[in-house]
Amino acid sequence: MAKEIIRTFICDHINDGYLQMIDAVAHCPEYKVSPRGQEIKEITNAHLILTNPKNCLLTLKNRKLNYKFATIEKFEYIAGSHNPSRLLKLNSNLKHFVNDYGFFDCHYSTRLHYWLPYIIGLLKKDPDSRQAVISIYGQQDRHASKDIPCTLTMQFLMRDKKLHMIVNMRSNDILWGVPYDTNSFCFILE
Repeated sequence: MAKEIIRTFICDHINDGYLQMIDAVAHCPEYKVSPRGQEIKEITNAHLILTNPKNCLLTLKNRKLNYKFATIEKFEYIAGSHNPSRLLKLNSNLKHFVNDYGFFDCHYSTRLHYWLPYIIGLLKKDPDSRQAVISIYGQQDRHASKDIPCTLTMQFLMRDKKLHMIVNMRSNDILWGVPYDTNSFCFILE
């Protein structure tokens, strides 16, 4: 009998959702594929629903995160620019993603800096709008790169006087993507 593929992970704290996702991918993957020659286990169309965005920082002792890197990345989002050499000092794993021209294509700081004032203005004018969407992946990403953005879009909705955020990803690895992205996305939501 085939194992049930779990696609929806609902949690109040990212720690709980993260453990659920690891278990699902490890024990009940939908596919085993090898993009760019890297063997992975995959679940498509998965949904993480974090019911309390304030609980977005992964704090599991066995999954040590680089909190300095996560903090500096947030400051770069606010500034609307990024400094690859500074990020590399904080996270040497990033050296695999620096392109020949010295930048990361997937860093979202300049893209967010461009879009966020428009999104804020739109929701102030029409809180019920469904048009408050930031496109991260775009035509600028159609070239050879070591670092194509995983995030496709971010949609913001005002519902019941609360701001909600829906993020659509083309890919999000459980080891590196989920812990840092969840924390960053909730920061953007705040």
